Amino acid sequence: MDCRDIVEISANELPTLDTISQVVQDDGAGATTTFSGTTRDTFEDKAVIELEYEAYVPMAKKVLTELIREARNKWNLKHIAIYHRTGIVPVGKVSVVIATSSTHRVDSMDAARYLIDELKNRCPIWKREFPVFHSAPTWTLLERRFWSNVDGSFIFLGQFLARRFPSAAVVQFALI
Repeated sequence: MDCRDIVEISANELPTLDTISQVVQDDGAGATTTFSGTTRDTFEDKAVIELEYEAYVPMAKKVLTELIREARNKWNLKHIAIYHRTGIVPVGKVSVVIATSSTHRVDSMDAARYLIDELKNRCPIWKREFPVFHSAPTWTLLERRFWSNVDGSFIFLGQFLARRFPSAAVVQFALI
């Protein structure tokens, strides 16, 4: 069976973990690893009722595809699936799922951890926390300092934000 790579970014509720596990299932795989990230009820010691995710989808898909390629170069993997939500994600609901399968557990587990860590570091996806009390929501950028342009070159974060939000007022961004 050929290797399957799936990248989905959607405003809809994500498929169940069982469904995604079946997507990466392979008779030659002795291990399937799934990671799911859910909205928790606090962020930096503040009560939260929901998160809102926004993504620069074309670039996010490109970055996720590149992460899959990197994972395949590091580990012996059968299938890989990455799903991420956009829009409002209430407390307790899943916002991201990563699933990998491989012949042996170490490859599958290490790859899943790598993929979620690198997604948070490099993928152009933002989340905004909505506090329970009446303080203003805060956007958090899920990346570090640079964005990769579609052509593979890099730009500074400020340049990217100015292009993405040309008419926006000043917004507080926190790098995580």
